[in-house]
Amino acid sequence: MLSSTVNILAEAFDSNFDTQTETDLDDDYLRGYHLAVPRGPALCIIRRGDDTFRCPVCPGLATRWTRPNEVRDQVVGKAKSRALREDNKKKYSRHRVLARNEGWML
Repeated sequence: MLSSTVNILAEAFDSNFDTQTETDLDDDYLRGYHLAVPRGPALCIIRRGDDTFRCPVCPGLATRWTRPNEVRDQVVGKAKSRALREDNKKKYSRHRVLARNEGWML
């Protein structure tokens, strides 16, 4: 019968042991890492460097809106969508928060 022993450093269980590392957001973007969707008051439409806009909740959908009104129409439409509310509650609620943060809904 084989047995193996694993030694674990005591620092691994120490709450003061620093396991956090800093990351560079530009480096993450260049490597194609996905960033989490912001929550609460930090959730807002994103203006890109080439003067286009995108929705942070559904970034794969029409990422090249040229006017903020186009984004507003999409976000408010999703926030009021009965079908989206039934199918995907997370996206529905995030669109509602985004619309409220931008002042498009009360």
